[in-house]
Amino acid sequence: MTVWFYLDIFCGFVTGFWGAIGALFFKTKWRQKILAFAEAAVDKIHVRMVTIAPKMKRRNIIDHYECN
Repeated sequence: MTVWFYLDIFCGFVTGFWGAIGALFFKTKWRQKILAFAEAAVDKIHVRMVTIAPKMKRRNIIDHYECN
């Protein structure tokens, strides 16, 4: 009984994983849009961290960390 359960989970994972990766592999526009979205999100996070870290440092919240 448990063998079928784990086999079902494995098959579902493989199908979902390769369904998503396969779509990105064959659909160039989707891949470009997703990567552009990820790059923009990383840029926003980086800017946010660069602007917040000095404020936190002034308040001695991160006094034991060294910001570059």
